[in-house]
Amino acid sequence: MKNLIKQVRIVSNAMMLTIFVAIPAVAEDIEIYQNSNLGANSIQPNILFVLDTSGSMDDEIETQILYDPETDYSALSGCSAFNVDDIYYLPDGDSLTNVDCSNTYTANDFDISQNRCDALNYSLFGLRNADGTFLLDAFGNIQGAGGFLQSRFTQWEGSPKNIWDNLDKNNQASENIIECLADDGEHGVDAVSAAKWIDTINSGVQYSTNSLTAAWAGEMSDNTIFYSGNYAHYLAFVSDASNNVDVKKIDIMRNTIISIMDGGVSNVDVGLMKFNAPNTDGNGWNRGGTVMHPIVDIKLPRNDLFATMKSWDANGGTPLSESMYEAVRYFQGNTPYYGGPGGGPYSASGDAIEGSTTLTDGGTSYYKSPVSFESAECERQFIILLSDGAPTVDNEADDEIVALPDFESTDGVADACVGSGSGRCLDDLTKHLTEKGVDVRLNDNPGSVNAASLTGSTAEDVKISTYTVGFDTSSGFDQTLLRSAGEEGAGPGGYRTANNASDLLQVFIDIVEEIKEIDTTFASPAVSVNAFNRTTNRNDLYFTLFKPSNRPHWDGNFKRFKLQFDATGVPEIVDQNNNAAIDATTGFFDENAQSFWTADADAPDGSNTELGGAASRLFAGGTLSDSRKIYSNLVSGSALTASVNRVEENNANLTDAIMGVTGTDKTNLIMWARGIDINDDDSDGSTTDARREMGDPLHSQPALVEYFDGDTTDPAVAAFVATNDGYLHAFDTRTATSSNARELFAFIPKELLPGLNTIYTNTSSSKQYGLDGNVTAYVNDVDKDGVIETGDRVIIYVGMRRGGQNYYALDVTNPTTPVYLWTIYGGQDNTVNGGLGDYSELAQSWSTPQVKTIRLNGADVPVLIFGAGFDVDQDNATTRVADDEGRGIFIVNAISGELLWRMGPDAAADLQDANMIYSIPSDVAAADAKGDGYVDHLYVGDMGGQMWRVDINNTLGETETNIDNIITAGRVADLADDDAISHRRFFYPPDIALLKDINDNSYLSVLITSGSRVHPINKDVQDRAFMLRDLPVFGAPSTYETKLVNSTTQDLFDTTDNAIGEGTNAERAAALAGMQSKDGWYINFDASVGEKGLTKPLIFQGEAFFATFVPTDPLLITDSCGPREGSGFLYHINLGNGTPVENYDTIVDNDIDNLTSEDRKKTLVRAGIPAAPTLVIPADGAAVCVGTECDKAEGVGSHVRVYWYEEE
Repeated sequence: MKNLIKQVRIVSNAMMLTIFVAIPAVAEDIEIYQNSNLGANSIQPNILFVLDTSGSMDDEIETQILYDPETDYSALSGCSAFNVDDIYYLPDGDSLTNVDCSNTYTANDFDISQNRCDALNYSLFGLRNADGTFLLDAFGNIQGAGGFLQSRFTQWEGSPKNIWDNLDKNNQASENIIECLADDGEHGVDAVSAAKWIDTINSGVQYSTNSLTAAWAGEMSDNTIFYSGNYAHYLAFVSDASNNVDVKKIDIMRNTIISIMDGGVSNVDVGLMKFNAPNTDGNGWNRGGTVMHPIVDIKLPRNDLFATMKSWDANGGTPLSESMYEAVRYFQGNTPYYGGPGGGPYSASGDAIEGSTTLTDGGTSYYKSPVSFESAECERQFIILLSDGAPTVDNEADDEIVALPDFESTDGVADACVGSGSGRCLDDLTKHLTEKGVDVRLNDNPGSVNAASLTGSTAEDVKISTYTVGFDTSSGFDQTLLRSAGEEGAGPGGYRTANNASDLLQVFIDIVEEIKEIDTTFASPAVSVNAFNRTTNRNDLYFTLFKPSNRPHWDGNFKRFKLQFDATGVPEIVDQNNNAAIDATTGFFDENAQSFWTADADAPDGSNTELGGAASRLFAGGTLSDSRKIYSNLVSGSALTASVNRVEENNANLTDAIMGVTGTDKTNLIMWARGIDINDDDSDGSTTDARREMGDPLHSQPALVEYFDGDTTDPAVAAFVATNDGYLHAFDTRTATSSNARELFAFIPKELLPGLNTIYTNTSSSKQYGLDGNVTAYVNDVDKDGVIETGDRVIIYVGMRRGGQNYYALDVTNPTTPVYLWTIYGGQDNTVNGGLGDYSELAQSWSTPQVKTIRLNGADVPVLIFGAGFDVDQDNATTRVADDEGRGIFIVNAISGELLWRMGPDAAADLQDANMIYSIPSDVAAADAKGDGYVDHLYVGDMGGQMWRVDINNTLGETETNIDNIITAGRVADLADDDAISHRRFFYPPDIALLKDINDNSYLSVLITSGSRVHPINKDVQDRAFMLRDLPVFGAPSTYETKLVNSTTQDLFDTTDNAIGEGTNAERAAALAGMQSKDGWYINFDASVGEKGLTKPLIFQGEAFFATFVPTDPLLITDSCGPREGSGFLYHINLGNGTPVENYDTIVDNDIDNLTSEDRKKTLVRAGIPAAPTLVIPADGAAVCVGTECDKAEGVGSHVRVYWYEEE
């Protein structure tokens, strides 16, 4: 008779998606955002400072003395530990305001002889005469010597490495020289050398003639501030408030701007504009502003400007909107409006004007737009507007502003501004500039001007972001309009406040860093399962998003969209308004999309990570004081929801030692941690409102659990989302009422509480990891009715990946009342683990626990199955080497966390195998071969390119009490070798299916791809896709034989050339015979471009889908701006023989009947590392989705099932 043994792919995948969707398992894959792929040689952003020179800027405020490089501060500071001839750099994440005479700072130094950064010499010490005195410019000004430089720095590490690397204060040898990004392209070993770019690609080479060898934003450099010994003495002196003096605000602003523009920061283009005002005799132009200096590279000298600035008077009103309108005309390349004739003493800088350098009546001259003709499409434009007051006499430009094409107010009224009063158009204008932009006449033919109209090449809709800065806010001026203008112009955080020079400097540094950030997502969509029809998915798609930064905190979010199908079955992702949510040209979310849960006030949230989504619903349905329920496992034996475990200020269990800070700092930190905007990050003037901010779910895939509430259209689905801020969030995903779509609770493991301060201060340049592993769920619905009720149980589990070595378990049977169950502490023995077992082999907890059931001692035992983790030694391995930890497979009781069984290389393992010497960060692929609900086969790869098989005899488990006696295991493949090119590693699990060969013999098809997620841009390895034919299908083999693919043995058939599909009849026959004689096949990826497999494959109806990643080649880049995240491919092939099945390559050969090897894959639209292909089958269609890109899955019905049978 026939026994049903397995219900395969369609059903099993749909159900697994409730628990997790495999996402690319990664290590430092963020290097695609933090190295040359980010565009080290990208076009510098244009920044125009619009400065307030109104009468109130003449007022004095108490502040620190201003730095004077001619003053020796060593005697004033009373500190002798700094050497005025040495150079110092800040520790990671530190601030200049913290500098003191302690060893923390005095030991962070280098000898001046090691420095090769000319910009650093200029900024710290200035230009000097032969006798050491300052070399003055023609205006009598000191050149440079501001005392500090913020940039990226790198240090040459000599023999044996001979590479550029991080700064190391212990490398004091003279050959360990220091270079900086500010000098990029300026010099090499000397000033005349043609090789003047550092070479971070080729070891042993310091400088190159190719600018694209300089990968500045990666791990080999530090984003920090260097400062001189004299400046350190100055900082120590001014840290004492008793040394404060009264200084005019205009002098503070002037000194700060000069410090910034004369060497303080680097790698931006900067211009300057000021308000117009009457001259000293009361005459002159009192409207708008004037461009005082055009936007040019900050490295270019501005001595004339600095001399002019010293003569600026604080006089006149505050024409904010009029000055902004003049700034717009400058960016447009239009005629000056206020920066020209009018009887006043001011006129636009001659350098900013085309044609004549003198403006004439009638405005026949035009501004030279700073927007580059060569790179208009990608150059970023910014305005920074500083003011110490609300606008006055500021409505003359209103009609001109509303006449801009497609102009509308902040509330959507066409050709109008909101409200009344002076400056009323300011925030409407900044909103228009950032959302719609303006047409720009590019500066491609300077000097040739048609006075009648804008001529030359035109760039349409050039967008300009506007930041606003309130200066001296303690004076009490009304900041409402200035704040609104910044938030409309640059989003949350677009309004900043500055009350002294250091504040102002930090604002500018923050802006420069912010514009380098981009929004993206790695994760596959999480798909909830319809509890009322388990053969289908619901149409809801959930995405985790994150925004890379060069700070510890990365913004993240969790957003909901919907999948729908047209009449022909073509899928489309849509938003809450049923509009297309994906931009077809980028493959990412359309900027006009409005995700579910996003209020109209935040719409559209589109590709903006911070706006809308779950982050906007953290406080929904309650008051700030008590609505968020954030817990930590502080007190053992007490309920997680008890007050002793609440993260709130009055909890005495949140000790100074646990939080890492004391006093007021600790109180502020806890308030921030529970979601209070204590620092006014949203710049709305309140420090007691909600902080609508989440951390990044960089690699973590959420778990979705449906709790039946009787609603079939908007059922109660809870989403459990982990982030690198250290939170495990639980969200109600419903949308029916305002009290839905809210955070139910959040959990922060006590081990991660000390790290909150790093996220809170957010000053370090290193990424912080917390809960970065996938979340998975155990759901025991006893009567299978889709209702979680008495007797049922739900438990969620989460690992840490890069955040640590632990696994955490919470009982969420009632999702509003979580129960802490246990923690598995990796790297620790049975004693530390509270009797759960010996987990000393457990390394970083990358492997997602697979929730399965085995039969033992006649009872069902729910278990977790996971690899032993990632050994960080693999980060720098260039050939395969044995690991120290992470070598093994764990089987754990899913309820208690008790270790039941472990495989490893050591004698203490329950099953010892001497070949298991490489760590296993991958998820473990599990199969129920008999279809009886019990897991029978496990497959997993390791960091040495080996494949392991584990077989579980559940029939024997009916009577057997010892788990060791029902499990056998062994190595079934070794697919790497010991040289660099064969250093293949498996970060992802295989997919498994039952196939038959041409002789109708059944076998297990095990499909896996190799590739290093640790270093995705590496191009030294020949990575491959492998398909193993493994036997037996049922039960365990008598011996575990290892299939080899190395330099001497080829147990798999090389089908890279597609001879079976493309060859002559004789060649095809020979290839088929060759494949049949082997134990499977492999396809070489394109090693010349570094192609690699970075996701779990998907097997579906005898066809295979898997994604690959190709890093951008820095030596072949033609686009000089924008992020270079690389590209992805989706392979779609016949599982049995690797031949193509669709005509994807229509450019080279559009013949559907003669498919070539190029037809195996198609290029994905979305840049960056692709997500894993996912099969989604709602009731109205079927799709294969890779991240945000979904294609029709041909030949799939919503109720199609496929079975394996065993003949008896």
